[in-house]
Amino acid sequence: MKGRRVKKQSTASFTMMSSRSNTNSLSLWCACLLLAASLGSATADTLIDSFERAAPAPWQFGNGAEFPGATGSLSIGAGHSGQGAHLAYNFSQGGAYVKASLTLPTPLTTPAISFWVKSPPNITVSLRVVDASGQTLQYTLFRPLENLDPNAWYQQVVALNTPNMWWSGLNDGVVHFPISSLSILAGDPPLPGAVGAIDFDDVIAVNSTVFNLDPATQTLIPSPPGSAAMLPRLGVAVHFTSDNQALDAARAAGFSWVRTDMFWDGIETTPNVYNWAAYDGLVNALQTRGMKAVLILDYGNPLYTDPGNSHSPPTNAAAIQAFGNFAQAAASHFAGSGTCFEVWNEPDISLFWPPAPSTAQYAALAKEGIRRVHMGDPAARVITGGLAWFDFSFADSYLGLGGGAGADGVGIHPYDANPPEKLSDRLIMLRDIVSQHLSNAPPVWDTEWGFSSASYGDGHSAGARKRQAVMVAREFLCAAATGLPLVTYYDLRDDGTDPNEKEQNFGLLANDYSDKPAMRAVKTIASIAGDRRFSGFISGATSGLRILRFDGRTNLVVALWSSTANGQYTVTVPTNVTAMNYLGSPLTLLDWTNRLAYTVYETNGPVYFSFPGTWQATNLAPVLAAISNRTIIAGTTLTITNSFSNTNALFPPVIYSLLPSPAPPAGAIIDPASGIFSWRPTMAQASSTNLLAVIVSDSGSPSLSATQTFTVTVVPPARPVFTSLVFTNGVFRSWVTGDVGPDYTFSASTNLLDWTPVFTLSSPVTPFLFVPPPSGKGWEFYQVQLGP
Repeated sequence: MKGRRVKKQSTASFTMMSSRSNTNSLSLWCACLLLAASLGSATADTLIDSFERAAPAPWQFGNGAEFPGATGSLSIGAGHSGQGAHLAYNFSQGGAYVKASLTLPTPLTTPAISFWVKSPPNITVSLRVVDASGQTLQYTLFRPLENLDPNAWYQQVVALNTPNMWWSGLNDGVVHFPISSLSILAGDPPLPGAVGAIDFDDVIAVNSTVFNLDPATQTLIPSPPGSAAMLPRLGVAVHFTSDNQALDAARAAGFSWVRTDMFWDGIETTPNVYNWAAYDGLVNALQTRGMKAVLILDYGNPLYTDPGNSHSPPTNAAAIQAFGNFAQAAASHFAGSGTCFEVWNEPDISLFWPPAPSTAQYAALAKEGIRRVHMGDPAARVITGGLAWFDFSFADSYLGLGGGAGADGVGIHPYDANPPEKLSDRLIMLRDIVSQHLSNAPPVWDTEWGFSSASYGDGHSAGARKRQAVMVAREFLCAAATGLPLVTYYDLRDDGTDPNEKEQNFGLLANDYSDKPAMRAVKTIASIAGDRRFSGFISGATSGLRILRFDGRTNLVVALWSSTANGQYTVTVPTNVTAMNYLGSPLTLLDWTNRLAYTVYETNGPVYFSFPGTWQATNLAPVLAAISNRTIIAGTTLTITNSFSNTNALFPPVIYSLLPSPAPPAGAIIDPASGIFSWRPTMAQASSTNLLAVIVSDSGSPSLSATQTFTVTVVPPARPVFTSLVFTNGVFRSWVTGDVGPDYTFSASTNLLDWTPVFTLSSPVTPFLFVPPPSGKGWEFYQVQLGP
């Protein structure tokens, strides 16, 4: 993440470009064309097939013969309701897809086709139709954001005006009605050799894609656990340790986390001596803003690794142990600050793991780094290094070798989730791999993901920057909606001023610190999510319409956007509803027969509709993170950054306080807004064990709270020692050794009975040189005392 990488924003897609399969004329089956329930429209839809019979005919199985090797079958199995179709596949000998095809007894003129499906995480589902000109149109489908359970059924509603590939016939990408046949496909496995099946059921011709949005009456699909509050999960990547202007902009935009490299070679320039000064400044600057750091333990150190390449990783036992020492020292130094650690950055690409990525080498490093962070601070959270994309093969290998043992999270950089709605399929596959190898199945963390305005032409042009803003808004909404505990945007500020250099145009801020449209898009999301709870999803007229609901005290906001290129969807709302676009500007809604309407395009979303009224859901208590017991030397300042998750609490801010019982020790305080606890025990408080309790209370009605207790054991410092005493020309010089933390107060006496303070040093680094000021009193005695 040093700014020298070429980002990868590939778009995986089917390669099923064959001519239309031959099908025989089929007779009508007995369960033909029944009326079905409406999907959010006023017009009844038409059931094509519900599979309530003994055999799947007239559907036929096809194995994608233009890509030889696939085998499989089509049979009747358990459906979404009653029976359904079971499409089995076997790609162990090659192939790209299998399909179930139906020649329609009566050709259809319908704007959309829907069906229920259950699919494993390693398979992409597609729909094909053949139109009146003989043209085949294909629709590659993304799993809905609200369905991250590979064992659950979900509905796909496919608008036929949104194909992503087509061939034969008029070959123009436009459906020429009526359609004569349709196929449902399973294929494109990200890892070779997949064997399994999808199930589908209740295939329906949808007669209208106009969607009447009425949250009060429409079923709410609950948000994933831990996703109700968005802002505490939002982070941004930076390339600095000191930039108050940038940090102020990040805080104002709603970010709670900052991620940056903690370069090993800049911290340890002498073996086993660490200089944390720059990162102390960053962590302190973040704490004053109520923010926290994700520090990447990364890159080589010429003391232990190849001095010819700064990215050269530790690969031998001695270098890995030295990296572990660094990781443990970092965790110990920043204990109590709430800092999270990430072990390396993108170890799956040669740029950051030269000369070539190695899952065995990275597994060894990650295992040591994770273990040593927890040795340095058992309360610290540490995650595996974010992979450059959903590199399933690399993840499966290094996790299988124990590279995630003890991790609190698994890092990923979802650059291949482009468009962002692809995140759902990729995320459940990675989660499946994680659960196979790690018994505690830690969550997946998004530690880096962004869109460069230079990917859309001149990176400084208005059009390119607006397109970036659309994609950034969709990125944040998708990532937050899928329950990721951290969503990190790359990056905060443009790294340069070249409008054509992709790496220099990822910023939310321009290089001169001015807001790009992408920053306005983030601020708009923050204005919605800041005092509202993401409560869940509403299913729309088509799968291309993504709908998230945010509940507030006095209104409800629905975020709605199209994820399909060329798709356009008309949405109607009650007449008391207002709307704004992804940049926060008001929108004009059109009259629509006692309602208002807006047409949503992929290029103009997200759109935010505000519904007035009382929508507050039941408030549940915040969850306060556990606080580990601490041991501290008297005179040293203990700082603990407390954190909470308001998974179900509706309305920040919260207030932190120390419970009066047990009575906190004298001098112990906590900031009511940031939750930062601090205490500098005095010498009189040495040799004591102190029980404390922190409480965080929300501002819901009624107010709810959470409490954590912990102990602080205060030990006396080591007795200071004068060493290397020298008396020359009437001047006494000596080095003083002792513990770091306490103040050192020096006094002088001529009779060993009456002592006069000479000067005090506040928490000096030891050892240090003591040279008493001249007194003109002849012989004097000196003593050092510790305080406060």
